[in-house]
Amino acid sequence: MKYPPYTPGRFLSFVATLALVSSLAAQPATTVPAVNNPATTPSTVSTPTPTAKAATPKPPAAPALELPRLKTSGKSDAPRLAPTKITVADLAPQGLAGARTATKQNFNYLVLDAGKAWSRPLRGSPNDTTFVSFLAYASVGTVLDIGGALIEVKPSTKAGYAQVGWVGPKAGSPTPTILGLMKLEKHDGADLVALPVLTLRLDPRAGVWDLFSFHRLVADDVPLPAAKSAREFSIKPGAQGAWVLNLVTSDDNPLFLDTNANGIDDAFEKAQPGNKLLAANATAAQRTQLAQTWKTAQKTANVPAWKIRRPVPDAFVATAPTK
Repeated sequence: MKYPPYTPGRFLSFVATLALVSSLAAQPATTVPAVNNPATTPSTVSTPTPTAKAATPKPPAAPALELPRLKTSGKSDAPRLAPTKITVADLAPQGLAGARTATKQNFNYLVLDAGKAWSRPLRGSPNDTTFVSFLAYASVGTVLDIGGALIEVKPSTKAGYAQVGWVGPKAGSPTPTILGLMKLEKHDGADLVALPVLTLRLDPRAGVWDLFSFHRLVADDVPLPAAKSAREFSIKPGAQGAWVLNLVTSDDNPLFLDTNANGIDDAFEKAQPGNKLLAANATAAQRTQLAQTWKTAQKTANVPAWKIRRPVPDAFVATAPTK
């Protein structure tokens, strides 16, 4: 390998350059004075990142009944009820021994021990037509008294099930009609039936009551006993207790529009021959016949129950979806 010829001038130039670089490296770093400008922040100053305020968790609520005219989500085909026509019952124990408020799966509800009756007054005067909707879990032997209309959870010959029906015969029937067989499941260790959303139409003036399971008419013109005390919703639990999850009373039908207040859906009435509502002065027999026609139509149409969120049985295991 050939090197360039050595010259003194070139060597002295290299030495001078090296000395200058060493001198610059030995000097302290120049400090830039901070500028007092409120519109800017010096790069050497770190500013804390503001933290978002933690959201306050919502307290557990009672399961929503999702009554068509009181829905909390989604659309409804019928006009909503005015708040002045509705009373949502307070489910507090009111100092009753054997009653307590519990929370499960982010739901609040009232727990009643065996035989510990609990009640709430109904809206309206003794002769007013009133609607009572509720959601409850009940053990065998539980009796509900809704303004004189009695519903009972009875033992069944089928293991693991109870039969739910009303006390007292329907007009013209020698025996009470049964609402159906319902499965008993473990809820906090107790064998309870998760009742459907039940709505009663109490008509003291006519002396009858109707029963809806969700929005299906299952009983009509059941004789209503004469009032013996203040009108109220009362539940007396069976041997393994009961839960009350929601209770709503209203002046108008919470299920559908009923302009003539006869307990039958206006839309169904208008679809019948004549295309009009039953007259206000229609006889009880005419109303009963129309109600029976409606019940038959509902069975043919296979009217489904609506979906509601409620506490699930102890055996239910929620599993996260796998990817």
